[in-house]
Amino acid sequence: MSFTNTEYQHFIPQFILKNYSYPFQCPKAEHKGRKKCKCKHEKDKFPGDLVVNCVDLTPPRFRLETYPRKRIFGAPNMYNDPAKTVSHEQRRIETMFGKMESQASTIFRRIVKNHEAGDAAVTLTRIERDLLRKFLFLLKYRGSGFHQRFYHDKPEDYCSNDRELLLEYMKEHHFSTPRDVWYHNLETIMNLEMDPERKWMRELPRKMFFDDAYWFIMHCEMYYMAICTPSEVTDEFILTDNCYNVFEGPSTFIRDATGKMIAGYHAGYHEFAPISPRLIIVLRNLALPNPEEDYDWEISRARNDALWSSFQRVYGEDTKSMLEDLPIKKCRNNYSEIINGEAHPVAGYDGKFRPTDKFHFTYHPIKNGHVNTINNIFLDNACGISTIAYRNKENIKHILESYVSGPCDSHKIVGGDNPDSRYSFMRGLETLAKHLGSQKPLVWRTMKMVPTISTRLPTDKQLEFRRVMQSENGRSPVAIFLTLYMKLGGKALFDRDVPQAGKMVHFQSVIESLSVGCSEMIQLRNKLIISTMFMASYCSRYWLYLKLLRKEQFGYCDATQDEVDLLVIEEVREGPEDIFAQTSQLYTENALNNLMRITVLNDIVTRKYMIETLWIESFSTKYTVSHALFYSIIFARPGKIRDCGIPDVELLAKREEEGLRTEGIRGGLFHLPFGSEEEHLELMVRVHVRSNFQVAMGGKAEDGLLRELEDVFFRLTFPTPPLD
Repeated sequence: MSFTNTEYQHFIPQFILKNYSYPFQCPKAEHKGRKKCKCKHEKDKFPGDLVVNCVDLTPPRFRLETYPRKRIFGAPNMYNDPAKTVSHEQRRIETMFGKMESQASTIFRRIVKNHEAGDAAVTLTRIERDLLRKFLFLLKYRGSGFHQRFYHDKPEDYCSNDRELLLEYMKEHHFSTPRDVWYHNLETIMNLEMDPERKWMRELPRKMFFDDAYWFIMHCEMYYMAICTPSEVTDEFILTDNCYNVFEGPSTFIRDATGKMIAGYHAGYHEFAPISPRLIIVLRNLALPNPEEDYDWEISRARNDALWSSFQRVYGEDTKSMLEDLPIKKCRNNYSEIINGEAHPVAGYDGKFRPTDKFHFTYHPIKNGHVNTINNIFLDNACGISTIAYRNKENIKHILESYVSGPCDSHKIVGGDNPDSRYSFMRGLETLAKHLGSQKPLVWRTMKMVPTISTRLPTDKQLEFRRVMQSENGRSPVAIFLTLYMKLGGKALFDRDVPQAGKMVHFQSVIESLSVGCSEMIQLRNKLIISTMFMASYCSRYWLYLKLLRKEQFGYCDATQDEVDLLVIEEVREGPEDIFAQTSQLYTENALNNLMRITVLNDIVTRKYMIETLWIESFSTKYTVSHALFYSIIFARPGKIRDCGIPDVELLAKREEEGLRTEGIRGGLFHLPFGSEEEHLELMVRVHVRSNFQVAMGGKAEDGLLRELEDVFFRLTFPTPPLD
């Protein structure tokens, strides 16, 4: 379908481009106004119109140009929906962008104006900060790279490395084209209410394509935001088509089903968002050094060991961040203070996040070397794009020269499937730099890009999956395992879900290691973020994650292996979580993952501390582990049984609790050395529920399964003392 009107739509907002622009002056009539100039001019490039200095990277040669601000970093009808026939419906995404840009622009203008006024910092509320974080992700997700990824009329034209997952998602949610998924994801994120309690992290993956929802959560929660400015007045940050998609950190490569080499896993140490020639927002991975958390040598060593040992295993021993020594810190807020270099909650703080919380972002001055490194990262990723924007013509030669003649340890590497294109790109920048007066030659190197992850064709995996399912009429251990996986919603994507589940385990172990020595508030926050993110996973993937987590906890082998084989099942096959998979029809929506989580974590803890007689040890005053550990197992982790997520059990529990409150606790209180009277009442409710469990659940599942569920449920999920 063709659009009735052509509209140039920007993927970099004009309020950001305005910071790079200046009023155009006609070289033949420099002192005449727009109306007095009689020269012919192209559209939007009359005297007084805003223009931007650009490096045009389109063939046959790179050149410096001056383009109208309105005609760069965009494309005609980029966000128009061809499936709609009415104009306002076609433009709904562009209209939503306009409203959000209006809100975000006020924050960006304040950041720029406060800096220009000489202020040391800018203060944002939590609502403003969250809007800014959301907008930074959208700058990435709405860009030209994602337009190329999603803008297809046919599902079979989608060719990114998550192809199988996206096509399965389209089928399940009745999307006709990949473009429809992209538009839906954009709308979902723009409409997202980021509540301070972070309930949105659990809800978002259920509302949009899960992998991209998870990416958004990581973007907002696993990086901290800092604002940088060049310390030297002659330095500036450039702007490229894809600068908001660029990261700094190691990456791997894989070959897809067609044999083409594509990007695989990557570790984003830093991400970037230029907002003016003199200001850039840097997102820094929480795993990297932080002076206010690394004040203690033991904490610093734990952070380094956790980070580098984990990343070296995946990306090689030489992996490191080029910007590790970037002089930035986390922003300050109104509910914590720095004491002896360490962050502590202020007196009286109740641990709750509020919309009115204040965050104070310092303008961090960075030296020429760091500015060059960031610009070099942008230039190194500019191969294949069309435009580089800059502000001062005096600076562009030095910017290009720094890249062309600088070190090539992490930059200017020629390799992969199309080395000639990359080499030509670098030579083009060298030629342009020499045209501007540079005398320095290009420094570059070659490297064979060997895929670090070997993958079999999807058809081979699906055939293997089917073969295993059909073996011995589905009675083999592997077939039984895969039957449960499929019952939880898993498809013939087992080879994708296992690595994803392994990455979740790996990520959790890194974050927990980094939390060692931090305040209890930070540790609880990190656990909440991880738990909330992971519990939003598909049930099948979360089930695999819990199995790999137990495997990793007891050191069977590396749970983050990348080469997936069905033999991995032999090491993670059986566990108490399986009974929930077998009876998945019994639970309310969103309850299944939580029940499996409670069960597996309690199983890990009791096995780790060899607590074989839970109730004898917890009732005793002579205990081998802390009361806090018993309290976590019995009360803190499971909560109340009346909220367990099994409707019949919840109804029974509420009825029993009302009766006990009315008639008094029959049989008296349990004599736990810890726990309040209300918690002792909870134990009595569990005892009464267990005695009536089979009657309440009769007919809901096979008798054998109900007996097995009863054992696991009252032994591990909601630990219940024996009747005697």
